[in-house]
Amino acid sequence: METVRKNITLSRNQAEEIERFTRLNGLSFSEFLRDAAIKEIRRRNDQDLLDYLRENTDFVSDLEQKEIDKLNLDDFKEEDFRELSIDEILRG
Repeated sequence: METVRKNITLSRNQAEEIERFTRLNGLSFSEFLRDAAIKEIRRRNDQDLLDYLRENTDFVSDLEQKEIDKLNLDDFKEEDFRELSIDEILRG
């Protein structure tokens, strides 16, 4: 396996916290960061749209909700739509 070396910048507190954790769990610093990064990438890629929106957006104001309610979105049929993946949304 070809390896690539990357430098990262952490605060002293962040580095110490990670070092304590890795020592207690028998992991190397690099191993922990690699595993944590890959796990987060997979979690975000597998996340459905509703969870993504809940995690990354705020609720609308009362005024905005009234405007949305005026659109009568309940009149649309489910077959008129298709589910989008997060990747499709992020790509535009």
